[in-house]
Amino acid sequence: MQMSNFFQMNDWKIKKFLSTVLAFQLTLWSLIYMDAIGFKVPILRPLVGFIYLTFIPGFLILRVLRLHRLDCIEALLYAVGLSLSFLMLTGALINSFYPLIGISKPISETPLIFTISLIVLFLSFICYLRDKDYSESLPVKIFSPFALFLLLFPFLSVFGTYLLNISDSNLLLLVQIAIISIFPIFVAFNKLPEKIYPLAIWVIAISLLFQNSLPSMYMRLTDNVFEYRFANLVMTNGFWDPTVSSNLNAMLAIVMLLPIFSEICNMSLTWVYKIIVPILYSLVPLGLYHVFRKQTNEKIAFLSSFFFIACYEFYTWAGLTMKQVASGLFLMLFLLLIVNENMKHSNKIILSIIFALSLAVSHYGTSYIFMASLVAVLGIVPLILKIRKNQDKKATRMITPTFVVLYISFAIAWYMYVTSGSAFNTMTSLGHHIINSLLKSYFIPQGSYASRVLFGEWSLSLEIVKILSFLSVFFIIVGVIISLYKRIFKFNNEYVALSIFFVGVSATPFIGYLSGAATPDRIFHLITFSLAPFCVIGGITAFKSLMRINKFFNLKSGNKQAVVAMSIYLMIYLLFNTGFVSEVLIKDYLGAPIYISTQRIKEQGTVQEKEYLYREYVPVCDTSGGKWLSRNGDTTKKIYADCWGSFILRQPSYGIKIDNKDIEKLKRNSKVEKDAYIYLRKLNTKDKIFIISTCPQLTFFKLSEIRTLLDNKNKIYDNNNSKIYR
Repeated sequence: MQMSNFFQMNDWKIKKFLSTVLAFQLTLWSLIYMDAIGFKVPILRPLVGFIYLTFIPGFLILRVLRLHRLDCIEALLYAVGLSLSFLMLTGALINSFYPLIGISKPISETPLIFTISLIVLFLSFICYLRDKDYSESLPVKIFSPFALFLLLFPFLSVFGTYLLNISDSNLLLLVQIAIISIFPIFVAFNKLPEKIYPLAIWVIAISLLFQNSLPSMYMRLTDNVFEYRFANLVMTNGFWDPTVSSNLNAMLAIVMLLPIFSEICNMSLTWVYKIIVPILYSLVPLGLYHVFRKQTNEKIAFLSSFFFIACYEFYTWAGLTMKQVASGLFLMLFLLLIVNENMKHSNKIILSIIFALSLAVSHYGTSYIFMASLVAVLGIVPLILKIRKNQDKKATRMITPTFVVLYISFAIAWYMYVTSGSAFNTMTSLGHHIINSLLKSYFIPQGSYASRVLFGEWSLSLEIVKILSFLSVFFIIVGVIISLYKRIFKFNNEYVALSIFFVGVSATPFIGYLSGAATPDRIFHLITFSLAPFCVIGGITAFKSLMRINKFFNLKSGNKQAVVAMSIYLMIYLLFNTGFVSEVLIKDYLGAPIYISTQRIKEQGTVQEKEYLYREYVPVCDTSGGKWLSRNGDTTKKIYADCWGSFILRQPSYGIKIDNKDIEKLKRNSKVEKDAYIYLRKLNTKDKIFIISTCPQLTFFKLSEIRTLLDNKNKIYDNNNSKIYR
């Protein structure tokens, strides 16, 4: 199959480029008009809207900047980053100025499409003036049969989760994970063409992300349910109120990107989270592959990107929350700029400022860590130059004192003056907590999160995951040391400085528990953005050394054997992190990707497993009861539900609108008012379990303990799973 290279639109002839932009513009207008008159075309508007919003503004900006001859994937990634930055800025500006001219709901379909279209047309005009003389013939890309085979993998996730939703069958998903786990072995034995590596990385990433986002009709329970409230508030009101005090309300990635994609693509916020958000985050490991490849080689880059994906935080939490998706994209793009030696320095500075400031308004946590890393780089780079005997001393630096001051000033000003300084207050209180923890104890305090991770009792599968994670940290440390002193590969000095800082960051969660803001797994995911290649390099070095001194392996010492050993390690790492080994062999997994064990848990799972499953993937029957109650219940009466039942009733993402003050947690000794409602969910009726609390440990009671209470009330709703009494 032949197709022109869409990912390098910035190198097309200007007439072809502008014709394509205009075609997307007219198609989107037509689809919006057709929807308005009631003639809806399934799938087409979301598809065209997504491509238009995600790529077109970015490619226009690339041409305005006259950025040409970029690597195919780099051009794609820069275009996506610039498009998202453009959407956040545009949304924020019209939110501020349109009310002044009488448009009370600027963040709604008509003002958004009018404004974005007008700016796109204006950028097209500027492109023509600045770049009309550029022309370069592009080679026609030919998709190999193997590439087409890889493109089937995301559809396996779709079909696999569909089977899981309708029949609880996880067979197709397990087969997919097993095949994915073999990819490092293919790479180690040179059975995968190097030109296919980027596509393979993207396919693996999106497949695992879809496996976690698509089960259930609702979003998997992560921080996204809290993000949803603020994005939904913007869409309900038609504008963003920056005075509402909340860290999340200060994030333009949440209050602008989500509503814009939802309005223009005509998708509910839930499906934006389930489809668009994972697609955007699947680009991160693709970009990191290019970051790693520019400094090592194709094989190391692939294994490093695979390690980044194999860490369960990538596909269970980070890839499903908008704040982390946007900040992760901009962090990846910043790293890509650091190692890009072919781009003009002035263009690198412009793009680095755009991406850094966009990161600042995407996620407060990542922003503050990034801020600290920039300061650290200023001090670490001179030390690296001394260690490396002043090699690369004349290399142009992107992280300068001016750049650092600009970023810090912008970030602090944003967090101080937007949403009543909520995010800034979080930073100061968190910093105070960290300092106190450092002063009180240099060791892991008893009862801290780190103490529970290191010394708590876990299932066999999770104990192995924990051991593999600590072994990965050991590999990272070895890799950093080896790369710093032996210069096996040509790592950029600023990149190495960031990596050294992230090695230090990796210790912070183990010095007290940081007020719930940075758990070890989330910190570990963040540091792997730059440290992943050092894990692979350190692992290969360790295996090579082990083979030299241990004749048990009966292998010759050499890089090839060590690479094979590291590939096997990565395969095992993925199989344990995804819950595959537990589901197939051990049957004891209680980790993040709980969906893979749905059938077993429903039939014979423990209380802990069932509680976790129904909390992470809320059954439709539970939300149906809540919707009925929100429509037909007496709003003057209280509603009693167990711990997570009361949580379900509070979530607008489930289509339930009940005032929080009307909901009380049901306990075994609760004194329920005569006319109050009692809401029971599937876990309560089928498994006869009521959850009191899940933190610091799971506490619950049985249905039999409140049977008398229910007998004294009338059942007014029953869908065979969820029931309501009054």
